[in-house]
Amino acid sequence: MTGKWYDEKCSESGYGFVCQKLQDTTKSPTHSYHHPLPNNIEYRDHNYRVISGNLSWYNAMVMCRENHFDLVSIMDAYHQAFLTVLVNRLGAPHWIGLHSELPASKPFISNDVVCPTTWVKFGQICYNFDPVVYQLTFEKSREHCRLMANNSDVLTIMSDQENRFVLEQLWTLGLLHQTVWLGMDFNQDNNSMVWVDGSPVDYNNWPNKSPDPKLVFPDTCVTTRGVDGVWHLSQCTEQLGFICKTTTMPSPLQCWGLY
Repeated sequence: MTGKWYDEKCSESGYGFVCQKLQDTTKSPTHSYHHPLPNNIEYRDHNYRVISGNLSWYNAMVMCRENHFDLVSIMDAYHQAFLTVLVNRLGAPHWIGLHSELPASKPFISNDVVCPTTWVKFGQICYNFDPVVYQLTFEKSREHCRLMANNSDVLTIMSDQENRFVLEQLWTLGLLHQTVWLGMDFNQDNNSMVWVDGSPVDYNNWPNKSPDPKLVFPDTCVTTRGVDGVWHLSQCTEQLGFICKTTTMPSPLQCWGLY
């Protein structure tokens, strides 16, 4: 183990990984690097978590973000030396946060979409149904989705086909009686409901017709039920389950490991 970087296919497994986040300045620093390595390691202004495992770059990234970390970025020679010593002691390669992407001028091929572990792929999009049983407000639900995966947010439904897919998943999981948030909220500029990703509301599944604008306020959000998929207005402060949806992004072509 020399600390050199090697490019590998991001889907390759067999790697540990290093997670990183900013240090909590309210706590006294610790500097214990004895074996076995502690759960959290502090260096300069960041906390690190070195995890040995058998994961791809994608799954390593997801696991870091689920714990409010990110895959490590190496910014200078001192940082490089620090990480080399840590990885050296484990005797195995570990993923870092460096990756390449398709140039913006090239079209993205949908077959390259890779969903993180536990996410379900439908078309060019990935969905996570684990939070259906959670109980969070609308804004807290959005925060949770963003931490789960890059470019992820609360479920939006753009077509009848997508609505049927969501219902089938909920029925398969035995969650048809759950009520979940939809990623739609009130736009004060035009006094209307809009999707949180900016998409127009071309498809809807209201019980009869779109709600009366007089019943829609800044604290109004939208929910759907697993039993029938019908949409209803709800207060954004209610605590409900939700589904996370990540839009299609170019998957990294090459990722780097620290050896």
